[in-house]
Amino acid sequence: MVIITTIRESAIIFNTRQLTMRWIITLVYTILIFSTLGIARTITETIRATGNLSNLTISLIGLFLCSLLFLNINKISRNQFILRLILTLCFIILTVTVTGSPEERVHVIEYGMLGWLIGWSQAEPKITPSRFWLALFLGWTIGFGDEIIQYFLPNRVYDIRDIILNGVSANLGLFFFFTPEIEQVVMKRNR
Repeated sequence: MVIITTIRESAIIFNTRQLTMRWIITLVYTILIFSTLGIARTITETIRATGNLSNLTISLIGLFLCSLLFLNINKISRNQFILRLILTLCFIILTVTVTGSPEERVHVIEYGMLGWLIGWSQAEPKITPSRFWLALFLGWTIGFGDEIIQYFLPNRVYDIRDIILNGVSANLGLFFFFTPEIEQVVMKRNR
């Protein structure tokens, strides 16, 4: 009996440590987004001067979408893969039609990754509706915070469209993470 209790306590401690580490990674990523706002334009112009900005942007988008699309491919159902394909098409449409510059396209991927990380950070032990809504709220809030910081930076511009772009991108990344849960909800409604 004591051994079983110890195993349960160890599992709880492991999950707590694992979740704490996930939140730390998500926080560091968010800080990285915010800390590069002042130098992002300089970095972009330096890469643009080499003539590689478009190629680098396309490569980052392709790498990001392929990694999300094929992540745990052997563990997902056919329906989940189809849902991921639909989400991938949404990302492509968003990056091609809504955004004009390579910088904005990278921004879509940046916030898509943030949404995925937020979902990953709170998915254990089980996703609940309140956790899902919290994840949506965090993605939009961080995107809004990004634009507030840009408002005060001399070489950046506050734009309401960017808040929407950040939020939608974070939501798409979050939906990528939650494809199994989305499939379950759809299957229950179709019964």
